[in-house]
Amino acid sequence: MKKITLLTYSLIVAILLSLPACKGSSDEPKADYTAILSKSPWKIFAQTIDGTDVFSDLEDCEKDDIFRFKNNGEYTVEGGVLKCNVNEPVVFAQGNWSYDSNLKILSMNETQGNAFSGETEITELTSSSLVMECYVAINGTDRKMVIKLVPAP
Repeated sequence: MKKITLLTYSLIVAILLSLPACKGSSDEPKADYTAILSKSPWKIFAQTIDGTDVFSDLEDCEKDDIFRFKNNGEYTVEGGVLKCNVNEPVVFAQGNWSYDSNLKILSMNETQGNAFSGETEITELTSSSLVMECYVAINGTDRKMVIKLVPAP
């Protein structure tokens, strides 16, 4: 199984299990959201809490993980080239995804694995960027978390 540090696990669970709190926007037509989301695999490019970088706290083997959203509503999360554990499976999480009628809330319902279920708000979705945000409780205080994904090579 993938070695996940307590901080990393907490951040992943928080972003995907928290309810969104802000409005979404995009400069591409909403009708193309499914096509944009499923066109290519995605990887985490940046992650902040209250504007402070937390992406740099992730291990390199976690930064290259790949998110694939298929146009049939299924998703997978795959380990990238760098492995945190030699026994790490290629696909370590999978499930179903959807978004609400306003195309603002991305819901992920995991069917296998851990830490990749819940809802987050889409604040930007273009062919080159997927930005999601939510508020997470850290030590009893709500903090704004923003995660940016970009197409994986």
